Amino acid sequence: SDSKIAAFRLGQLSLHAHGDLGENLDAVTEIAFISSSSGVSTAIARLFIGYRFDDMLRVRAGKWHKPIGYWNTTYTHGTLLQTTIETPLVVKIGSTIVPIHETGLWALGSYSTEPVRLDYGVTITNGQGGTSTTATGITGIGGSNDTADLNTDKAFLFHLRAHPSAIPALGIGISGNFEGVQSFGSTSALTLDVTQQIYAVDLQFINQQIEFLAEYFYFNDKDELGTAGTNKSAGSYVQFGYTIANRFIPYARYERISVREADPIIKNGSMSDQQKALAGLRYNMTANSALKGEFQHIDPTDPAKDSYWKYAAQWAFAF
Repeated sequence: SDSKIAAFRLGQLSLHAHGDLGENLDAVTEIAFISSSSGVSTAIARLFIGYRFDDMLRVRAGKWHKPIGYWNTTYTHGTLLQTTIETPLVVKIGSTIVPIHETGLWALGSYSTEPVRLDYGVTITNGQGGTSTTATGITGIGGSNDTADLNTDKAFLFHLRAHPSAIPALGIGISGNFEGVQSFGSTSALTLDVTQQIYAVDLQFINQQIEFLAEYFYFNDKDELGTAGTNKSAGSYVQFGYTIANRFIPYARYERISVREADPIIKNGSMSDQQKALAGLRYNMTANSALKGEFQHIDPTDPAKDSYWKYAAQWAFAF
């Protein structure tokens, strides 16, 4: 945590299963047990069934990590899979920036030609929403609404990623998410009504030694209820790692969040402008276990807030 008191912390436990249900039919589930100061909570991170027509078309129904950008679907809850200890703030679970999960329908596929392979898809899902607003933030914004939708307009998302055959380690992606975000008070009165557009571009270069990741998210939040107008915010990060002797990975990352003061979603979710620089070292003990050490410098751009250092160590494993 960001507390100045050093402490041990129990991380997440994720249970993942994948099963073949018949010809071209499969299912995936992931259950996450998340520890916090208030105890341990349980969440369904992924639960979907899918049918494969061919490589160009697969259809899924259920819940998954929203396929916007790169990090959110590549690493999900697997801290062993990601090089760093911390997830970039813009896609961190629990933040009110990029919606992390969604529930609905997903059509996706892959098309290969000699110069490039294209991975693509679209989703139609329940939108974000909340039950109330408070002085410190919006309750429920960022959730996937697994059982209902607060309005008749479904969220729509597209994603496209290209992998040039001449550079197999390279991936370039674009994606976008469009939805109406609403929240209702205790008297069922509408307290928030925002038309949100999120656009993302991402770049990866990953081979046996080099890991380079970069993502940029642009948010256009239009207040349809109040007087906040249209607010444009952004979040981004750049990360680099280098593998030495198949065991050691020194790495570094720079990230930045820029939020418009009147943004009715991101700002009301207690998110503010900040930038962070971090560096660390990962040691792969085995294929299923890794030790990591990391230090960070967090610099809020608000002059009323002080910058500070943060140090962390982690032992991540899978079995």
